[in-house]
Amino acid sequence: MKETDQLESQQFQRMYWESDVPVRDLRARLMKRLIYAAGLLFILIFSISAVVKFPDQIELPFTLKNDQQEEVYKFPHSVYLLEKYVNTSDTVSSGSSLIRISSPEIVEMINRYNESKAAMDILTDAKLQAEWSHRDMILASIRQNMVSIEDYQRQIRLDQSSWQEQKLKLRAELKEVEDKLAAYESLRAQSIGARFDLVEQETKRTQVKSTLQQEDLRFEKENNRIKNAISRLLIENDLATSRLSKSSADFRADSMESLSILNLSKQRILDAFGPCEIEDGSIVLKSPLSGKISFLFEGEKEIPEGTTALKISNQQQPTYGFIKCPPGVAGKLKLGQISHLKVLSFPFYEYGTILGHLRDISFSPDEKGEYNIQLGIDQAGRLEGLLQPGLTGTAVIIIEEKTLLQYFFYKVKKHYRQIKDGDLL
Repeated sequence: MKETDQLESQQFQRMYWESDVPVRDLRARLMKRLIYAAGLLFILIFSISAVVKFPDQIELPFTLKNDQQEEVYKFPHSVYLLEKYVNTSDTVSSGSSLIRISSPEIVEMINRYNESKAAMDILTDAKLQAEWSHRDMILASIRQNMVSIEDYQRQIRLDQSSWQEQKLKLRAELKEVEDKLAAYESLRAQSIGARFDLVEQETKRTQVKSTLQQEDLRFEKENNRIKNAISRLLIENDLATSRLSKSSADFRADSMESLSILNLSKQRILDAFGPCEIEDGSIVLKSPLSGKISFLFEGEKEIPEGTTALKISNQQQPTYGFIKCPPGVAGKLKLGQISHLKVLSFPFYEYGTILGHLRDISFSPDEKGEYNIQLGIDQAGRLEGLLQPGLTGTAVIIIEEKTLLQYFFYKVKKHYRQIKDGDLL
């Protein structure tokens, strides 16, 4: 029998106390693992800090607007609303009647326009008839002078033809006389002919030469007289043409002046009230575009000076957010920066935000030192169809994205600069 078989149970348990078993020292191994884990965690945090970016942003209040502004009707003086042809939220097309208004100033402008139109009508009727009568007289005189010129030219041709025939006849007669004179001189030299015959032929030759010269002078004188008459008639025609041109120019000038006065009086009405029609001493406003009546005056019949009487919008959805940016942050803004617009009427945690971008920024500030900024709307999201011009909210503009490391070093650099400049001393 073995010795262990003879031991009591209590004695058996005492042989295997836990403290009697040798235990290995695990602290160094555990410390290494903790260091490795801390190192890995540091590398992981550093990597995340170097890769993951967080936005650097600014928030500014905005107002939603359209690229094509509403057509707003305001008047420089009080007017009376006589009749309404539309109501708020009505859809109108270009040229539709809107409202009919009147005032003492409107009546005065209409009277000036009617007077100008009447003066223009008189000019186009009575003066036009007188102008055409005067023009016909001048043209008749010119035509008569042309007929006389043609007659004179015809006479010149006839006189020239007659003179050519007569000149040939006189030259033939002169040649015949000279031939006879030569024969008589030959006979006289031979003492055959009589001296009387010789003298007679010489006299006849002199007469024929004198006649030829006188007829030549007469023809030249008559020819010059007719040419002078033609020149005088041409000058008269030139003067008549000048009078005709001057008369036409004066008529055109008078017409242009009357037309200018008429257009000026009409333009004054258009400048003050836009497209409209004159009706019984009042003005009916016409819609300049197709759109929707977004506002209509609902007060008393009299619309005070400078009060909005009517608004027409041709777009249902706004196209950009308008911001007045203070100069302290304007330098950080650049075209194309992403923006998120939170509309005050629609909580962003329920409806989301509008995605947009910075599309325009003024180069110089206004009189208050603020810059005009436009944020173009890219995606309206859940607000599609709910937006309208005039709604306000807060725009979150993403300036840039920085990692945690960049934020850390930015803070370090900032504190370093403050300490260097003595701000924290």
